[in-house]
Amino acid sequence: MMVPYDDFTPHGYLDNPYHSWKLNPSGVLRSLEPLGMGWHVPNVGSYVRNQFQYAAHLSLGLRVGKQVMITPEDFQRYGCVITCHLHTKNRFEYTCILPQHQLRLTVRYFLIQEHALGCILSLSTTASQELPVTCYILHRHTHNPFTSRLWEHGLYACPGSVEGSVMLGIASEGDVFVHGARSADAFPLIFEEMGYVASPEDASSWARGVAVARPTITQSQPDTGWQVRTVILPCKVTLGGEPGPSERMINVVLARGVSQDQSYQHWEDGIEEIARAEAELRADDEQFWSCAPQLSGDWPESWRRGLVYDFETLRMIMRPSMGLIPHVFDGMQIQAPRLVLAEAAMDTLFLSYANPELAAEVILGHFESAPHPNLPCIREDGSYNMVADDGQICGTAPEWGFPLWCCDQIVRRTGDLLWLRRLYPKAAAYLRWWLEHRRDAEGWFVYACSWESGQDVSSRFGPQQTGGTIIQHVRPVDLQASMAQGAEILARWAKLLGQEQTAMPAIETPIDFAAEAAWWQQIANEFTVKTRLMWQQGWFRDYDAVASEWSEQQDAMHLAPVFCGVAGWGQVEQLRPFLAQPPMHSSGWAPLSWPPVVMTLVGAADVSQMPLE
Repeated sequence: MMVPYDDFTPHGYLDNPYHSWKLNPSGVLRSLEPLGMGWHVPNVGSYVRNQFQYAAHLSLGLRVGKQVMITPEDFQRYGCVITCHLHTKNRFEYTCILPQHQLRLTVRYFLIQEHALGCILSLSTTASQELPVTCYILHRHTHNPFTSRLWEHGLYACPGSVEGSVMLGIASEGDVFVHGARSADAFPLIFEEMGYVASPEDASSWARGVAVARPTITQSQPDTGWQVRTVILPCKVTLGGEPGPSERMINVVLARGVSQDQSYQHWEDGIEEIARAEAELRADDEQFWSCAPQLSGDWPESWRRGLVYDFETLRMIMRPSMGLIPHVFDGMQIQAPRLVLAEAAMDTLFLSYANPELAAEVILGHFESAPHPNLPCIREDGSYNMVADDGQICGTAPEWGFPLWCCDQIVRRTGDLLWLRRLYPKAAAYLRWWLEHRRDAEGWFVYACSWESGQDVSSRFGPQQTGGTIIQHVRPVDLQASMAQGAEILARWAKLLGQEQTAMPAIETPIDFAAEAAWWQQIANEFTVKTRLMWQQGWFRDYDAVASEWSEQQDAMHLAPVFCGVAGWGQVEQLRPFLAQPPMHSSGWAPLSWPPVVMTLVGAADVSQMPLE
C-alpha cells in the first residue's frame, strides 16, 4: 500500500527523534494555525506548569492583490480552505485553496536535522493571466525569560548575512534563529525588506501597509511576562501568464543555534540538504506503509483516518537508543519520554500488525535492559520515574495493559520461538518479583501505590494524598486475576519451549521447562481460586485487609477476571449486563477513557462471546 493520502485534521505533531526529557530536551514539533510548524522547548508547556523555554514556529502568509492572509481570521475572511492530505510522523503538509484566484498552496514540513526545520512550498495556478503573489515567510517566536539561566534582557532582529534570510536572537546572550528561502526551480525570487513586529495580528497590519512600531528590546506581555515576536521575510513570485510558470517551488528553512555562527551554519546546511532529507523521510514512510494495514471500503471516514493517526503516533513514540537505553524503546508519549512496561506492551502489540519485527525487538528490549525484574519506570538517563512515598521503586503491575498477554499475542502472530526463548526468563523473573515482593501476610497480591497499579489515585484504593501513597492494605481483584492469567501464559510458554528445546540453539543457562510449566500452572490455579473467592454479592470486589471489609465500589477493572479467563461460567452470566453497560472507572472516568481499561472490557466481552451489536 501507498502512504495514506486523506482529509486529515490540519494540525498535529512531527517526530523529533533527538528529543528526550533528561539528556537532550530538544523540543517537540507541533503545528500552529493557520499554516505553521515549530519547536516547543522543552515541550508543550502544560506538562511542566508552563515552564517552557521558547516556542519557535515557521509559518506562511500570502498577499494576492489586495487580500492579505496571515492570521487564521484572515484566511477565513477570504474563504480559504485549509486541509491536510499528508500526515506521517516524518512529514506534514498543509493544502490551502484560494478559489477566487485559482491558487493552490501546499506547505510541507519536515525535520532536516535536529536544529533545522524544513519546508517545501508550492504555489500553483490554473489562471491564464499573470498572478503576482507575495509570500510572507514568518518566524513566530514566544520566549519565556523566567526559565533562562543566561545573561539576557530581550530580543533583537536583523537581516541575515545572505539574501533571503533574516535573524532573531536573544540579547545579549542566548539562542539565535535564522530563517530564509531559496528558489527550488529555475525561476528567481524577489525579496523585500523584512518586517519585525510582536504578534501575528501586527504582522497582518504591517503587510497591509499600516505603520506598526517595532517591538522594543525588552518588550513583554503584561500578563505572562513572555516576549512575543514575529519576524517577516516577504518573497514575491509571479505565476501564470505567458510564458510564466504555472507553479513555483520554494525551499524554506528555520534553523536554531547557540550563536549566530552556529545558527547560520545550520541554516546553510539545511537549505543544501533539504531535498535529500525529504527524499529519505519519504522513503521511510513508504517502507512502513508498504506493510502496514489500512482500512478501505465502507468504513466510516473517521475510523479510516483514525487508524492512520494511531499507527503514526506509534511510529513517533518508538524512540531511538539514547543514554542508558541500548535499543529502540517505547517512550509512552513524546512530550517527556519514559519507559513504562504497560504502555510499551500495548503499543508494541498494536505495532506488530504493521511491523512485527520492530515490535518484538522493542518489547524484548524493555525486558532485557531493565535494571530490576519489576521493570521500573525510568527515563533515558536511568533515573526512576515512579517511586512510592515510602521509597519503593515501582513499575506497572501485571494487570495494567496485561503485558504478558500482549507478548503472547505477538508470539502467536510471529511463531518466533527463538525470540520467546530470550523473553521467557525475563518475563518469568517479572512475575516472580511480584510473588516475592507484593504479597501480604496471607499471600494476596497488593500494590505498593496506585501509580504502580496504573490507576493513579483511583477511588478504589481509599483516601490518598498522592499517587505514591501506600495502599498495601487493599487486595485488588484485577491484580489477582492478572497473576492467574500471566502464570497460565508462562506455563504454556514453558511447555512449548520444552517441546522445541532440542531444535533451538542453547541460550544462556539451561532451563528445566517441564518443571517451570508445572510450577507456573500451580500458581495459575492458586490465583484462579483466590480470584473466585473475591466474588461477593454478585460482583468481583476488592478487599480492605485492615478494615476487614469488601469494597462497595464497582469499577470497570473489576471485570478483569472475565478477560483473564478465571471467572466461573455462572459469574460470567451474571456479569453480562455489566459487559453491555460497564460501570465507571475510578468513580470519575468513563469506562472507555483509558486504553488498558478498554482492553479489559473488550477482552472480557470477547471471552464472554457477547453479541457484536
